[in-house]
Amino acid sequence: MPENKALPPEETLNPPTEEKRPLERPKTEAGRRPRGTAAMDPATRQEVARKGGLAVSRNRQHMAEIGRKGGQTVSKNKEHMATIGRKGGEASRGRG
Repeated sequence: MPENKALPPEETLNPPTEEKRPLERPKTEAGRRPRGTAAMDPATRQEVARKGGLAVSRNRQHMAEIGRKGGQTVSKNKEHMATIGRKGGEASRGRG
């Protein structure tokens, strides 16, 4: 028969934990603090927006190429394209 080992004291199984609370943050008059871009000063917000716009415009040609390749891949499936065409035709017949 296997030897019975003594169980550790209850304290080691469930050590007492102190309740941790989040730090109190100062609140605005409305009771909420601005978050995200609302918390930024206008100059910083404008700089972030400018950088985001540049990132998109730099990749425009690349994104067009990806879209073109995707369209070519979908167009190879003639049955799928015929279904799309029929559905579009049915929808446009109702409009004069």
